Amino acid sequence: MDIMEQAIYKLDTELEKATADRGYLCAINQIVRMLLIEDENYADKVLEEKNTLERAYKTMRHIAQKNRGTATCVCIAPDEAQDIIGRFYGFWGDPFDFDPDEKIKQTIPAAAKQRLIPAAKKDKLMPPPAASKPADQISLFGEV
Repeated sequence: MDIMEQAIYKLDTELEKATADRGYLCAINQIVRMLLIEDENYADKVLEEKNTLERAYKTMRHIAQKNRGTATCVCIAPDEAQDIIGRFYGFWGDPFDFDPDEKIKQTIPAAAKQRLIPAAKKDKLMPPPAASKPADQISLFGEV
Protein backbone atom coordinates (compact mmCIF):
# COMPACT_ATOMS: atom_id res chain seq x y z
CA MET A 1 0.00 0.00 0.00
CA ASP A 2 1.54 3.32 -1.05
CA ILE A 3 1.49 6.44 1.12
CA MET A 4 -1.52 7.95 -0.67
CA GLU A 5 -3.60 4.82 -0.04
CA GLN A 6 -2.51 4.83 3.60
CA ALA A 7 -3.66 8.43 4.02
CA ILE A 8 -7.05 7.71 2.44
CA TYR A 9 -7.40 4.56 4.55
CA LYS A 10 -6.68 6.62 7.70
CA LEU A 11 -9.31 9.21 6.75
CA ASP A 12 -11.94 6.55 6.00
CA THR A 13 -11.20 4.65 9.20
CA GLU A 14 -11.59 7.82 11.27
CA LEU A 15 -14.91 8.52 9.59
CA GLU A 16 -16.20 4.98 10.20
CA LYS A 17 -15.29 5.12 13.89
CA ALA A 18 -16.89 8.53 14.44
CA THR A 19 -20.00 8.54 16.58
CA ALA A 20 -20.89 12.23 16.53
CA ASP A 21 -20.73 15.05 13.98
CA ARG A 22 -20.46 12.55 11.12
CA GLY A 23 -21.86 15.00 8.57
CA TYR A 24 -19.17 17.56 9.33
CA LEU A 25 -16.44 14.93 9.40
CA CYS A 26 -17.60 13.56 6.05
CA ALA A 27 -17.36 17.03 4.50
CA ILE A 28 -13.87 17.53 5.93
CA ASN A 29 -12.88 14.08 4.65
CA GLN A 30 -13.95 15.08 1.13
CA ILE A 31 -11.99 18.34 1.26
CA VAL A 32 -8.83 16.55 2.46
CA ARG A 33 -9.22 13.93 -0.31
CA MET A 34 -9.57 16.71 -2.89
CA LEU A 35 -6.40 18.34 -1.58
CA LEU A 36 -4.55 15.00 -1.64
CA ILE A 37 -5.37 14.66 -5.33
CA GLU A 38 -3.86 18.10 -5.96
CA ASP A 39 -0.57 17.24 -4.23
CA GLU A 40 0.50 13.75 -3.15
CA ASN A 41 3.08 15.24 -0.77
CA TYR A 42 0.22 16.10 1.59
CA ALA A 43 -0.23 12.39 2.39
CA ASP A 44 2.65 12.51 4.91
CA LYS A 45 0.86 15.27 6.84
CA VAL A 46 -2.44 13.35 6.90
CA LEU A 47 -0.68 10.33 8.39
CA GLU A 48 0.62 12.31 11.37
CA GLU A 49 -1.09 11.01 14.51
CA LYS A 50 -2.22 14.44 15.74
CA ASN A 51 -3.96 15.26 12.45
CA THR A 52 -7.44 13.78 12.68
CA LEU A 53 -10.79 14.68 11.17
CA GLU A 54 -12.23 15.30 14.62
CA ARG A 55 -9.45 17.73 15.58
CA ALA A 56 -9.86 19.48 12.21
CA TYR A 57 -13.57 19.91 12.98
CA LYS A 58 -12.80 21.23 16.47
CA THR A 59 -10.40 23.74 14.91
CA MET A 60 -13.07 24.95 12.51
CA ARG A 61 -15.64 25.20 15.31
CA HIS A 62 -13.18 27.13 17.50
CA ILE A 63 -12.47 29.67 14.75
CA ALA A 64 -16.15 30.04 13.91
CA GLN A 65 -17.15 30.63 17.54
CA LYS A 66 -14.31 33.10 18.02
CA ASN A 67 -15.39 35.11 14.96
CA ARG A 68 -19.15 35.05 15.55
CA GLY A 69 -19.31 38.34 17.45
CA THR A 70 -22.84 38.83 18.76
CA ALA A 71 -24.42 36.24 16.46
CA THR A 72 -25.99 33.14 17.96
CA CYS A 73 -25.08 30.91 15.03
CA VAL A 74 -22.05 30.63 12.78
CA CYS A 75 -21.21 29.75 9.22
CA ILE A 76 -17.94 29.13 7.42
CA ALA A 77 -17.68 29.68 3.68
CA PRO A 78 -16.32 26.74 1.64
CA ASP A 79 -13.10 28.54 0.64
CA GLU A 80 -12.47 29.54 4.26
CA ALA A 81 -13.14 25.95 5.39
CA GLN A 82 -10.62 24.67 2.85
CA ASP A 83 -8.04 27.17 4.06
CA ILE A 84 -8.59 26.19 7.72
CA ILE A 85 -8.28 22.50 6.89
CA GLY A 86 -5.12 23.11 4.83
CA ARG A 87 -3.55 25.06 7.67
CA PHE A 88 -4.65 22.49 10.27
CA TYR A 89 -3.05 19.59 8.38
CA GLY A 90 0.05 21.70 7.66
CA PHE A 91 -0.40 21.75 3.88
CA TRP A 92 0.24 25.51 3.82
CA GLY A 93 0.43 28.58 6.04
CA ASP A 94 1.28 28.94 9.69
CA PRO A 95 -0.10 26.48 12.23
CA PHE A 96 -2.83 27.67 14.58
CA ASP A 97 -1.80 29.05 17.97
CA PHE A 98 -4.42 27.16 20.01
CA ASP A 99 -5.15 23.58 20.96
CA PRO A 100 -8.38 22.40 19.32
CA ASP A 101 -8.91 19.86 22.12
CA GLU A 102 -9.33 22.61 24.72
CA LYS A 103 -12.87 23.54 25.66
CA ILE A 104 -13.87 26.93 24.34
CA LYS A 105 -15.10 29.32 26.99
CA GLN A 106 -18.55 30.17 25.79
CA THR A 107 -20.00 33.53 26.56
CA ILE A 108 -23.52 34.74 26.03
CA PRO A 109 -23.55 37.47 23.37
CA ALA A 110 -24.78 40.87 24.59
CA ALA A 111 -27.81 40.73 22.26
CA ALA A 112 -28.88 37.43 23.80
CA LYS A 113 -28.47 38.78 27.34
CA GLN A 114 -30.93 41.57 26.58
CA ARG A 115 -33.57 39.03 25.53
CA LEU A 116 -33.37 37.07 28.77
CA ILE A 117 -36.55 37.36 30.83
CA PRO A 118 -36.32 36.91 34.59
CA ALA A 119 -38.11 33.84 35.91
CA ALA A 120 -41.42 34.33 37.72
CA LYS A 121 -41.37 34.01 41.49
CA LYS A 122 -42.69 30.62 42.52
CA ASP A 123 -43.88 31.63 45.98
CA LYS A 124 -46.92 33.52 44.65
CA LEU A 125 -49.58 31.42 43.01
CA MET A 126 -52.08 32.80 40.54
CA PRO A 127 -55.68 32.70 41.71
CA PRO A 128 -57.90 30.11 39.99
CA PRO A 129 -60.14 31.40 37.19
CA ALA A 130 -63.60 32.58 38.18
CA ALA A 131 -66.14 29.77 38.35
CA SER A 132 -68.93 31.69 36.67
CA LYS A 133 -69.23 32.18 32.93
CA PRO A 134 -69.23 35.66 31.46
CA ALA A 135 -72.73 36.99 30.69
CA ASP A 136 -72.13 37.07 26.91
CA GLN A 137 -70.92 33.47 26.65
CA ILE A 138 -73.31 30.99 25.00
CA SER A 139 -73.50 27.41 26.19
CA LEU A 140 -73.62 24.87 23.36
CA PHE A 141 -74.34 21.88 25.59
CA GLY A 142 -77.40 23.08 27.46
CA GLU A 143 -75.60 24.04 30.61
CA VAL A 144 -76.74 27.16 32.37
